[in-house]
Amino acid sequence: MVHKDGKVTEREMVRAACDGNKAALVELRSRCEDLVSRIALLYDNMPETHEELVSQGMSRFEQAVASYCRRETAQRATKGTSYRFSTYFTWWATRDIERGLKESDP
Repeated sequence: MVHKDGKVTEREMVRAACDGNKAALVELRSRCEDLVSRIALLYDNMPETHEELVSQGMSRFEQAVASYCRRETAQRATKGTSYRFSTYFTWWATRDIERGLKESDP
């Protein structure tokens, strides 16, 4: 659903991506790259470049989407509330960045 200001909410975009909408998945990836870029700034004192950190953070994007879709479906079935995707993906991205930093540490 597109709102008056022309924007689609995160929840609507994630639901569309879960339903197989490729355009929604591409837009969600773009928004997540912006999020991961901001997360990577927290690690600017590390030897890796910003681009490497963003790449590490985005490495399992599709896996995170699939996992979130399964959780969201289960939450809807039990009428429970769930986290926003951006909150869920922040955890994935941060974990992957930190894991990459540990692996590259001599």
